[in-house]
Amino acid sequence: LKSQIERLAAERGESETGVKIGRGGIRDVEYIVQYLQLLHGASVPALKDSNLFRVLEALEKHGLLNADETDHLRRGYRFLRQVENRIQLNHLRQTHRLPDDPADLRRIARGLGHEGAESFRERLAAQSARIRLVYRRLFESAAAPAEEEERISALLDLPMEAAAPAARE
Repeated sequence: LKSQIERLAAERGESETGVKIGRGGIRDVEYIVQYLQLLHGASVPALKDSNLFRVLEALEKHGLLNADETDHLRRGYRFLRQVENRIQLNHLRQTHRLPDDPADLRRIARGLGHEGAESFRERLAAQSARIRLVYRRLFESAAAPAEEEERISALLDLPMEAAAPAARE
């Protein structure tokens, strides 16, 4: 599913300009967190929380992410949400793509405390790269650990009756 979203973003030209579905974007952070919730939620009750920031802390506390990864995801997510809000304020509509117009991009950059578009783009690229490193560690490794494969298989084999109580929590 995530691969399909990334292909769609590439087709739309949003791989680098889309703060939501582009590489290292908002969806990467949400996907990481939700994947780890699904995988470990049964054994770590603290992961059964809808607040992304509390879940990130719980993931670190339980050794599922290291401190640097948690920090990169937390800071990156906050920054990307700020960028998203600035983009939407600039266009007065819901959009998640950096503007093509240099004046609009400078306005967004200045609104986020940057001197200009270049320093903003550098920060955006750095934040996205750090998020993507965590994503790649989890999803693009040569092979998933056997334990995680077994957990995923077990989750996929759950009868609907067993899955229903979990959905209500």
